[in-house]
Amino acid sequence: MYVFEFKGNPPKKADKATLCWEKGSTEPVRNGLRIHLPINPMAIFYPLQDGKQFLFENDNSYWFGGTDEEPFLVQMSQKAINNYIEGRGSDDSFYNGLIPQTIARIESETNTPHRRQGDIFAARFCGNDSFIGNLERVLGFGTYPSTTGAHLAVKHGSFSLFGTRHEGKGTAIEIDQKVLFSGVVKAPDHAPLSLEDGLYVIDQTQHIVYPTKAD
Repeated sequence: MYVFEFKGNPPKKADKATLCWEKGSTEPVRNGLRIHLPINPMAIFYPLQDGKQFLFENDNSYWFGGTDEEPFLVQMSQKAINNYIEGRGSDDSFYNGLIPQTIARIESETNTPHRRQGDIFAARFCGNDSFIGNLERVLGFGTYPSTTGAHLAVKHGSFSLFGTRHEGKGTAIEIDQKVLFSGVVKAPDHAPLSLEDGLYVIDQTQHIVYPTKAD
């Protein structure tokens, strides 16, 4: 609903997050447990999960925030909002639209539910424990040409995933923009995500405006 429809009493909480409505603020921002939102009468606030999370549309910018494990706020493209509107306000229509296509495809092929840590999704690709060890022995570690012309790199140790705050510790195989990973993913405000029981395809949430700055 439009902010003016709250008649001076907009939501003050989104689970653990405190919503601070401010006059003159031009862009939403999160500061710890507080999410600051501009009190523009023509802005639109869409509650999700019974108010635990929300979408916010203001002056042609679009935001997704609230509480996941901890409070978060991220700028989204208009496509994310359109998925919600076209789904007639269904939470599922919005959340399903965030799942990367690579993850959704593998999930449907294997009938194994994806796993998630914030904006990082993981779909189990292979459960053969010897696969990674054999690949390491054949390729070693580094960057290699491939017969198809694709960029192939193997990483081992600790490294950032997609340039974000999520850190993978284990083995990653990068083929162009696709990443296969086995190990543990850690990130601020999230519990560790163990992906040590096989090889997973990992990808990032769709429709984020600045992927490396995802909250």
